[in-house]
Amino acid sequence: MIQPSKIRATQQKPKFGIRLPGVSTADRFVIAGAAGLLVLVGCLCGWFVVNAWRAPRHRDLHRVRMLTPEMAAEAAEFSGSIDLGGLSTISPDAARAIAKHSGALSLDGLGTISDEASALLANHGGELSIAGLALRSQANRELSEPLALLLARHAGSLNLDSLAELPAEIAAALSLHRGDLSLRHIKSLSPEAATAIARHAGPVQLDGLEALSSGALTQKLLRDGRTHFDRIRTVSDEAAAVLIAETRPISVAGLVSEAQALASLTALQAGLLSRHPGNLQLNSLADLTTGVAQALARHDGLLELGGIQSLDLPTARALATHSGPLNLAALHLAGLTQIPADAADAIASHAGPLRLDGLRALASGPLSEKLLRDGRVDFDRITLLSPVAASQLAAHAGPLGLNGLRDVSDAVQSILLRHPGPLGLSGLAAAAVSAEQLEPARARLLSKHSGPLPLVHLKELSSVELTGKLLADGRRDFSAIKSVSLEVEETLARHASPLIVNGLTLIRSGSLTTKLLADGRTNFDAIVILSDQAGAVMAGYSGLVSLRAIVALAEADATLSESWARVLARHDGPLRLNQIKQLPSFTAAALASHPGRLELNGLTQLPLATAQALSSHAGVLDLYRLELVDVPSEQAIAKHPGPLHMDAIASLHTEALAAKLVADGRTDFSRLQSIGGNAAAVIARTEGTLFLDGLRDLPDEVAIMLAAHRGDLSLNGLTELSPSGARSLASHRGELSLNGLKMLNDTVAVALVDHSGTLYLTGVTSLSDAAAASLAARRDEVELDGLTNLSPRAQTLLSQHPQVRLPTRFR
Repeated sequence: MIQPSKIRATQQKPKFGIRLPGVSTADRFVIAGAAGLLVLVGCLCGWFVVNAWRAPRHRDLHRVRMLTPEMAAEAAEFSGSIDLGGLSTISPDAARAIAKHSGALSLDGLGTISDEASALLANHGGELSIAGLALRSQANRELSEPLALLLARHAGSLNLDSLAELPAEIAAALSLHRGDLSLRHIKSLSPEAATAIARHAGPVQLDGLEALSSGALTQKLLRDGRTHFDRIRTVSDEAAAVLIAETRPISVAGLVSEAQALASLTALQAGLLSRHPGNLQLNSLADLTTGVAQALARHDGLLELGGIQSLDLPTARALATHSGPLNLAALHLAGLTQIPADAADAIASHAGPLRLDGLRALASGPLSEKLLRDGRVDFDRITLLSPVAASQLAAHAGPLGLNGLRDVSDAVQSILLRHPGPLGLSGLAAAAVSAEQLEPARARLLSKHSGPLPLVHLKELSSVELTGKLLADGRRDFSAIKSVSLEVEETLARHASPLIVNGLTLIRSGSLTTKLLADGRTNFDAIVILSDQAGAVMAGYSGLVSLRAIVALAEADATLSESWARVLARHDGPLRLNQIKQLPSFTAAALASHPGRLELNGLTQLPLATAQALSSHAGVLDLYRLELVDVPSEQAIAKHPGPLHMDAIASLHTEALAAKLVADGRTDFSRLQSIGGNAAAVIARTEGTLFLDGLRDLPDEVAIMLAAHRGDLSLNGLTELSPSGARSLASHRGELSLNGLKMLNDTVAVALVDHSGTLYLTGVTSLSDAAAASLAARRDEVELDGLTNLSPRAQTLLSQHPQVRLPTRFR
């Protein structure tokens, strides 16, 4: 350690008086001269050294580890800079002494110091460097006023970021500091502290400040170049006014965040928020005054006001002035569901993008044009659309979403039909789901819908555009559709894929008929009307189809055209045309191509040409009510290859027809009233009982043929029998029923004696004795249950015959 005495010793002049023995006088003079010269030179050097030490300059005492008051007092006399950076602490006395030093003083090594020493050292008149103390103070959570005063004397930056509070007296002390001052953890300042800090000459960092109440401090921070006040949560009107007046953008993200929850704003608050360079999302604002709107309109960025429920004209005009750089500012008013016409027109003049996502009613033309110009194509929340707005939308070239519309006026509908592109019309489509029929314009409008159309209950389809839309959507099943227009039929006919249109009741188009048949369609049961063109296609089809509804209509009709007959002939099932009384040959020819059962039970006549035409029919042919047929017609119809039913026929003359009927299993000929010999010969060959009870007379030729029958023979319709006929029938072997005879003359009775088999004569009421005798001579049974008058002789003759059955009274 350097002692003060040593410091003074270095400033004393050296003494010269040395004798040199053995040296001559001359030499001594030489030596003395040389020594004098050396002394002179030494004195001059010493003088220069001493004067150089006392002149202002730097003195390096950084090796000094402890500074006594005396050392400090002596050092204080030095006018230059002193480096005492080796000191880690300093006593109050040493501080008092060194404080008198007028030059620059470096005490960068100080780590601890008392408040007294701090106060004394703070009075140092020159430049003071206490970097170590400043560095250690970074960790201090609080400062004493003396220490603050001392730190304020520090020539460099002060980082006091650990301070959480800044009392007014500390702030006042620190305000004397002239370098950078960092107080980043200070969240709030009293008005006095704020005023004091505002006087600080150098830059101040108060990034943690959450409340700004002083206009002076605000101006100070702005002068320091600060523009970000993002942590500020509260601000006084005075400070707000200063910020608003600033020309640079001011970031106040914290205030913006706080404002997001506010239901209302003052004009001053709005003005401050408008200075924020970022987005303003003020969706909690429920009301907006004109003044606030004017202030917010000065904002250059995105402005969201989603909570605003109404908008009057003055407010709309104010907001319309809002615009950002390059007119890219956006105004969001998502909460508005409807806007008065004048306000809507006003807001439409907004220069930047405008969003009104919550709008339910769109009535303004300018506003519609504005939204489209901003790129809006989604109008799905719009439920009410005016003609003026619709005109603007219809002029838009691209797709539009109008899925919120549940209904539109005729005027709006006509306008939207002019739109060249697809439209989202889910609401209108949903409203039409239960519809069975659509008005033409509505059908055309729905055809523009960009999504699927679930029109599952539609029964009538007349719009080509709607049909095309349904087909384009992949619709193939049109089973519910009962009628379509001719144009729609042609549209369906041109479609490449198979279609299901089983519900159609009317087909006009031959092309649609051709398509359906080509698709393999065979079920046309619902069709009740076919045009001539469609019928011609159907008639020319080589296969069979089901035409139940058309057949049912035809069955109820007494007339039938040839063309309809050709259509009916393609029916896959029986044709029961029993109301037809007359059948022209050309119609019969058409029906004859039907491969199934053909019922014509209403016919009472069968002309030759008709018979010839029907003879080509291959299926079952029913002519149940036909009674009279001439011989040529019999011969013609007998050629029918399929089963033939003519149960009501009253005359049968030809062998051909008789053979046909017998071959088809006919055994009951009881309705025949007349029969020819050839026909009789044929039916006589049948097995089993032969019923011919309808015959009223019996020609000999017929009797001869019938007698050859090997089974029972019933002729109960005969009321008279000639002897020749009786003789012929006597050769019959089997039961013979003649219950229609009321009288039996003797000749006939004699002829019948030779008959072998039971003889039924229950219709005879009286017998002569001769006739009784003849019958009593028979070997086989005789049924005479109808006798009412019989002579005793006849009674005796008959009662003795064991095979004769008599009434009880005659037994």
